Amino acid sequence: MRLCSVIPLVTALAVFAPGTLLAATELQLELATDRAFYAPDTKSKFFVEARITPNIPVQDASATNPPTAATRNVVLVLDRSGSMAGAPIQNLRTAAANALASLSDRDTLAIIAFGSEVETVIAATRVDQARGLVDRITRIEPAGGAALYDALNQGAAQLRRFAATADTSDLILVIDGPATRGPREADDFLRLARTFAREGVRLSAIGLGSDFDEDLLANIARAGNGRFSYAAGPADLDGSLQSMLTLPDQVIARNLMVELAFADYCNELTAHGWTAADATNSTVTFSVPYLQTGQTLSLISSARIWNTWAASGQQPAVVTATLTWQDAGAAPNDAVQTTTQTVAMNFERVGTFNPAYRNDTGDGLPTYDDSTRITILRRVIDTLISDSMQEAIEHIDTGHFGRAIRELRRTRSDVRFYAKKYEDEGIEERLGHLDAYLNEIEARGINQLDRKILRSGLSNRFEPPPAAPADEERR
Repeated sequence: MRLCSVIPLVTALAVFAPGTLLAATELQLELATDRAFYAPDTKSKFFVEARITPNIPVQDASATNPPTAATRNVVLVLDRSGSMAGAPIQNLRTAAANALASLSDRDTLAIIAFGSEVETVIAATRVDQARGLVDRITRIEPAGGAALYDALNQGAAQLRRFAATADTSDLILVIDGPATRGPREADDFLRLARTFAREGVRLSAIGLGSDFDEDLLANIARAGNGRFSYAAGPADLDGSLQSMLTLPDQVIARNLMVELAFADYCNELTAHGWTAADATNSTVTFSVPYLQTGQTLSLISSARIWNTWAASGQQPAVVTATLTWQDAGAAPNDAVQTTTQTVAMNFERVGTFNPAYRNDTGDGLPTYDDSTRITILRRVIDTLISDSMQEAIEHIDTGHFGRAIRELRRTRSDVRFYAKKYEDEGIEERLGHLDAYLNEIEARGINQLDRKILRSGLSNRFEPPPAAPADEERR
C-alpha cells in the first residue's frame, strides 16, 4: 500500500458561531468511480472517490444572535538554533510578527522559540493583548542546538490553556534542521503528533532550507491532521506561515472513519492521499480525527478487476462505503452516526447510436472512455503525480537520480495523454506544473535537495536548487 502526499481539496462553506452546528451536524457521503462504464473482458484498474461534505443548516436571517466567526488558538514553535543566524532569523521574526497581525483580536496566540533550551516568547493570550508584545519577537536570537521534542510539548501546553474556549487549536512548527537535543527518533515524534491529534490539536510543519528531515516533518504533519510545506529560502517563510493560517476553522465532526468494502473480484487495493489509511485484501479504511467547516474530504482508492467473468455486465455493488462519525460536542463513548453508499459499475459498452462518436468499431456507440468523469479524473491525476514523486524519492535515496527523472517523465507522458484526450483546463494546469519542473531538472540535473521539493509537492513555490555536483548522475 502506498500513502502519498496529496493535500485534501478544500471548498468554501459558511462559518457559524460555536454551538450553531454542533446539535445538527450531518455529513454527506458521495461515492463514484472515475468512469461510468468499463471495457468488458479486461483486467481494468479503476479509481473510486469517497467524498465527504458537511451539510450545514441554513441560518435564519432573523435570528436574534447572528453567527460569529470561529476563534482560533494558535501556537508558533520557532527554531532559533545557531543555524538560523543571519537572514533566516530576520525573516522568521518578520513572518511571526505578520502572523500576529493577521489573526483576529478574538484569537489566542503563543510563541515558543527553541535552541538548546526552550523559551516562551509570548505566553498564550488573546491577540488584542498580544499585539502589544510584538517587540519580544524582534528580540529572538539564534543560539545552540534544537530541542524539538521539548518545544512541541511546551507549545501544546500553551494551547491547552485556551482549548476549551477556542474552536480550533493549531500548533505550527518552523525548523531548518534535525532535532539535536532530547528525543530524536521518528517514532517518538509520531506518538507525540498522534497524542495531539486525539486532543484536537492540528500540527503543521514548515521546513526551511536544505538540512531538515522532510520525512519526519511530513509524517508528523500527516499524523497531526495538518500540512507540511517546504520553504526553500528565508524569504519564503512569510508566505509559508500565512498559508498555514488559512486552514479551515470550526470543528463540526470528530472520529470519522470511512470503510470501503470492495467486491470479491477486485484485488490490488491501494489507498492514496494525505489522509491516514489501512488496506487489506478486501477493504480500505481511512481515519480522520476531525472535520471542519470549509473542509471537503476527497478520499481516493484504486483496485483492479481480476475476475472479468464475475464482473461482466451490470454490477450494483462494486464498492460499498460506510462512514461513521461523532458530533463535535460528543464524548468519546457517545453513539456514532452512520451513513452508507454503494457504487455500481457497468462492464459493457453501452449507449444509443450517435454519428458524432468515433470509436474503434466505427459504429457510432460511445465507448467506456466517453464515460469518464472529468472532475474525478483531475483528482486521480493528482494521485498519479503524487505516486510518481514518491517513486522518484525512492530512486534518489539509492543514488539513482537518472531513474528518478525517468519516473517523472513517464508520469508526464501519462498526464500529457489525458490532457490531449480530454482537452481539459484542469488537467492542462497540472501538466504545466509538472512540465516546468521536469524541464528545469532536465537542464540542470537532479540532486538531493530535490527530495524536499518532491516530498512537499509541486504546488509549493520554490527557488531552483543549486546544480548537482559534476559527479552526480544527470540522466
